[in-house]
Amino acid sequence: WYARGLIGGGWALMYFTTYAMHHIAAVKILETAWIDLCLLMLVAAGAVWHSLKYRSETITVLALLLGFITTSISQVTYFTLCSSALLVTALVWLVIRMRWDQLYLYGVIASYTTHLLWIKPQIASSLIVVHRFSNVAQEEFWLNAGFLALYWVAYTFVLFALDEQNLNRRNRLLTATLTNAALFVYTVLAAMTRVYPEWRYLFVL
Repeated sequence: WYARGLIGGGWALMYFTTYAMHHIAAVKILETAWIDLCLLMLVAAGAVWHSLKYRSETITVLALLLGFITTSISQVTYFTLCSSALLVTALVWLVIRMRWDQLYLYGVIASYTTHLLWIKPQIASSLIVVHRFSNVAQEEFWLNAGFLALYWVAYTFVLFALDEQNLNRRNRLLTATLTNAALFVYTVLAAMTRVYPEWRYLFVL
């Protein structure tokens, strides 16, 4: 368990280092964001391959959790959304392939937690919102909604790919599903209050 924790932390550190190559000014060595994205895809693929080799949920949880934190520590851009989509896609694929229902629950919690604690507060000052759009409040909402919709669609897709007969596994899947739905509805409703209050009831319906 100790060694697997170190392996997971190692992949997370490699992911962070690759991310920093373009997004942290003090160590920036890449000028092109898309090159960095390709390198991140390679690192994510390596982490997935390694976790499959060991069939270790611990390695995967550590690597993906710190990956989520890494993508949300700098200014929110389209790159942040692409990086989040990459991590969520990898997580969903692993849940379906390995039938890791606990990873499903951890992924849901990690996605919404990093969004609420780090990504959402940065959206207001994002260059995407400030420089490109006149109605800042609405664009803040739609950028928020883009992240939240990504999480909700990806984690809901898991349900169509799994058919669990074991009662305990079904209960864990149910917990993760209800958590995903509750957090998605709550966060979107909270974001709608300022810009689209009259549409909240229709969204709930």
